Amino acid sequence: MILIDGKKCSNIQEIHTLFAKEFNWGFYGKNLDALWDFLTTDVERPFEIKWINVEESKKKIGHDCFSMINLLREVEEWDKLHFAETERFTFIVEY
Repeated sequence: MILIDGKKCSNIQEIHTLFAKEFNWGFYGKNLDALWDFLTTDVERPFEIKWINVEESKKKIGHDCFSMINLLREVEEWDKLHFAETERFTFIVEY
C-alpha cells in the first residue's frame, strides 16, 4: 500500500516523487498522463493507494489535488473492466 498524507505533501510534485519512489520507476514524467500510463500498464496488481488528510491536500495543492484524485478514481474504474476483483487497484480517500 502506498500512503499519501496530505499533512506531509506540500505540492503535487511531492506526490509524483512518492509514486516514482514507491513503484521504483526509473524515468517517470511526473504528470497525470505519465501516471495514467504507468498505473494502467506497468504496476503489478493488486495494489492500493490510500490518501489521508485530503482536506490538507486541497488547501495546499488546490486544483491539482482534484485532478489527481479524479485520475486515481478513473484507474480504479478501468481496473474493474480489466481485472478480476481480487487483482484490482483500490483507492481509499480519508478526508
